[in-house]
Amino acid sequence: MRHLVLARAGRVVDLDIFALRLARHLEDQNLLRNRSPVRHTAMGVGPHRCVGAGLARLEAILFIEEWLKGMRSFRVKPGSPPRYRAGNVGALTELRLEWN
Repeated sequence: MRHLVLARAGRVVDLDIFALRLARHLEDQNLLRNRSPVRHTAMGVGPHRCVGAGLARLEAILFIEEWLKGMRSFRVKPGSPPRYRAGNVGALTELRLEWN
């Protein structure tokens, strides 16, 4: 993007959903070396990190483990693709499942 030309009325949009994902495109590959391996910024980073991030992560893990114990055979409902919302934090807004 170093030679990108913008129109006078053009806009630049920062899509935080892609944060930490494009390190391979950086000229200085060492720039992100000291960062954590987390591939998202959903809970914030640095001094702005959510104080409840650890608890939220544990709750999500517990939910998934319990779900998988009870619903061993499930799939995305055919013809119903997942729906997402973009923004400061991307979100899965709809995921229709079928199970036996």
